[in-house]
Amino acid sequence: MKEDSKNGSEGLQDRDEVLDEAEKLLLEEKERLRMLRTRREERLREDTQELEPEAEEENNFDRYRGMQENIEALKTVPVVEVAEYEENAEYEENAEYEENAEYEENAEYEETEPPARPVISPSEPPKKDPISKPSGAPFMKILVFGAVFCLLLFGSWTLIGGTEEGVGDAGDTGATGHDYAALPDASQELSSFSSDSSPEKTNPEKPLDSPESPLNPPESFTNSLGIEFILVPAGEFLMGSPETEAGRQADENPLHTVRLEKPFYLGKYEVNRAQWYEVMELAGEVEGPLPGDSELPVTEVSWDDVQEFVKKLNEMEGTDKYRLPSEAEWEYACRAGSSTKYSFGDAESEMVKYAWFGKSQGSAPHPVGQKAPNAWGLYDMHGNVWEWVRDSWHNDYSEAPSDGKAWESGELSHRIARGGSVTGSAESCRAANRAWFGSDVRNADMGFRLVIEV
Repeated sequence: MKEDSKNGSEGLQDRDEVLDEAEKLLLEEKERLRMLRTRREERLREDTQELEPEAEEENNFDRYRGMQENIEALKTVPVVEVAEYEENAEYEENAEYEENAEYEENAEYEETEPPARPVISPSEPPKKDPISKPSGAPFMKILVFGAVFCLLLFGSWTLIGGTEEGVGDAGDTGATGHDYAALPDASQELSSFSSDSSPEKTNPEKPLDSPESPLNPPESFTNSLGIEFILVPAGEFLMGSPETEAGRQADENPLHTVRLEKPFYLGKYEVNRAQWYEVMELAGEVEGPLPGDSELPVTEVSWDDVQEFVKKLNEMEGTDKYRLPSEAEWEYACRAGSSTKYSFGDAESEMVKYAWFGKSQGSAPHPVGQKAPNAWGLYDMHGNVWEWVRDSWHNDYSEAPSDGKAWESGELSHRIARGGSVTGSAESCRAANRAWFGSDVRNADMGFRLVIEV
């Protein structure tokens, strides 16, 4: 575009030199033209009465049609840039060329001096003048040349108004420069049409019956029982505890990297009694919870009991994706990107904001979700009740899998629980702390939360 503008500017300079020479000639003959025009006006007044309106209209129509043909021919003319002309330059040049045309025409038709025909701007329709004159070949050549020049000016103002230098108003022709900087960004308009408008993207909190492994899973969803799940992103972390951590145990060693390749959903809260009873009641195995107990975490359920619950829930929902979290998934979700003793830091004094623990806060579990969540929106990951995980017990992480999957080998009757409870100390609620229980044990502070695979 800049190269085209440069070529146009060079062409315009050549035309300026021609115009300067023509202007000099016009100035020299200016006085003589005025005298000729005075004599012409006297003769025109005498000839006015003899002209008929039909001839006048026909001549104007022929002239306008010739102008239209010239406009079509100008479509192949290169666009030039006009940057230094004043607002009324075009009309001044038109007037000068009109005078020049009149002068040459008077020289040719010195004896007859027919009436002059006004120059019509390409942007205006034909107008009727009170006088008309027969057309002639020399006159038409001059008229065409003037029209071409006017069109070049008009086209330059209209077509190159949006270049870097820009062009202002072009006088009365109505041609104005274009401010391309003010135009809307096309990429922004396209992006608004190409964005994903699926319910999961526009409203990630909308409850869903099942995530069904979408390409872009929502950040949360709620299943048919009202169990809320939070999307835990894929990633890696250091599992276990460093040697400098207060309260660490030998079974938390060695500190090792675990990489989870896929995201998963983890229960926002521990499974409560109402949800447990709704599933198990269908099998006729339990009665409903007592009034006021619905939001308490379900307790006194063994690892084996939880497996039965998971089986029935999958049948109800027509899926096989519900299960307990692996030990690595649980710790990864509990830490929520942290590497400290607790998800919120190392200070035990802050524990009261996030966890139910110790005798001072009671000896029975509390309704879920009353303390502050961790950074990923998961509640009660520290304290309240121990939470069963899928893995069997091993004395350390010497041969633990590095992909976050459950480690199920060895003594399968010993299963792991994480998170501590309301009856335990602050140290037992650490993110890295581990404990094992028999798979058939039912304790008053033992519960669980669920995973559903993406």
